[in-house]
Amino acid sequence: MHCQDFRSPYGTLVDCSNRTRINCSDEQRLLYFLMRNYSNSVRPVHNASVPVPVKLGLTLTQIFDMMEKNQILITNVWLDQEWRDEFLQWNPDDFNGIRRLNLPSKLIWLPDIVLYNVKER
Repeated sequence: MHCQDFRSPYGTLVDCSNRTRINCSDEQRLLYFLMRNYSNSVRPVHNASVPVPVKLGLTLTQIFDMMEKNQILITNVWLDQEWRDEFLQWNPDDFNGIRRLNLPSKLIWLPDIVLYNVKER
């Protein structure tokens, strides 16, 4: 028995919906379970009237230059974003105890965060 591949706008996912398929890893089955009806263009809430709280964090990693006269500070920063996606939930017992899965950001809904008052180089 083999896993079946299927194509999506995000690349190839593996059809591991049948638990008897012996060539599917638990992570592959979990990925298929999560992505089979998922749309990254839909806000990740079951009730459309509920907002999606997003926690932001900014970590200054480097200061390149400071131009005091022009009041310009050139930096490198990490922007951390954290939110709860109600559509990306599973029972770890169903997937051999997997509690965490790393996904490419292009697969999931992302908040529309824009930094303003930014001077481009």
